[in-house]
Amino acid sequence: MIRQPSDVAGRKPKVGDVLQFKLPDGTYAYRRVLRDACLAFYRHRTSESARPPIGERDFEFIVGVYDDVVRSHPVVGHDPSANDDEDWPPPQGITDPIDGSRRIYD
Repeated sequence: MIRQPSDVAGRKPKVGDVLQFKLPDGTYAYRRVLRDACLAFYRHRTSESARPPIGERDFEFIVGVYDDVVRSHPVVGHDPSANDDEDWPPPQGITDPIDGSRRIYD
């Protein structure tokens, strides 16, 4: 489903919403809102605005972000999940810089 940015002005994007941002080369990139304060960046780019890759699950990377980042770009669609697992980021690991131990967050 494609939404116009004005349809969702002033609200926090929800899990499954797709955000758009313009890249320096003039193309558009998209990211899907996940649970646990994360965004999944789609590998697919477009030359036209508001053409998100709804249904694709080919992500380049996933990052954790603050609320202001999520609210700073327009919602241009909603990409519903096929199951609850698609709404969560994959397990992530962190290496302690002091003792070198690793921790997995799932």
